[in-house]
Amino acid sequence: MVVVTDTGVMVAAVEACGEGFTVGAFLVICVLVLLALVLIHRKRLRERKRQEMEDWELEYWPHRMVYEEIEAATKGFFEENVIGVGGNGKVYKGVVRGGVEIAVKRISHENDGM
Repeated sequence: MVVVTDTGVMVAAVEACGEGFTVGAFLVICVLVLLALVLIHRKRLRERKRQEMEDWELEYWPHRMVYEEIEAATKGFFEENVIGVGGNGKVYKGVVRGGVEIAVKRISHENDGM
């Protein structure tokens, strides 16, 4: 409601501005709390993964990969990528993201090593 006097108009404007500030401050606080919760969750997840790693993984880098990454790196275990054959299967050359070269031994269940 707007009062026609000079002081009434100023008071009404200040009250409207105050309510907007309160709502804005509440939203900012909510966003900050949500951001803090997300960061805490990510930190706990990272710590949990680190606990699952073995000592040699911490020294070098985590060597756990999903099968799809390995298959993509070796181009579907393409025969031209074979760099060796052992008692239990073939060894394939592969390149993972970032250009790191890897060797992957694909175990063959047809030969039991004897």
